[in-house]
Amino acid sequence: MAIILIEHIKRSKTENTIALFDRDIGIRKKKNSKKNKNNNNNESNLDVSVYENKKKKIEKIKQI
Repeated sequence: MAIILIEHIKRSKTENTIALFDRDIGIRKKKNSKKNKNNNNNESNLDVSVYENKKKKIEKIKQI
């Protein structure tokens, strides 16, 4: 019973962190799109790629 509970807690924690990253990426995209209307989007693309890499790492951990 304890093992099942521990697995459930691990799963819910990873799902919550992925949801937070998704929300953060959405907020950053929105802020950067407003900020960079006249500028290049290089900075916003870098920010998004960093968070996408973190999201991929979390997904790998989730698979384990």
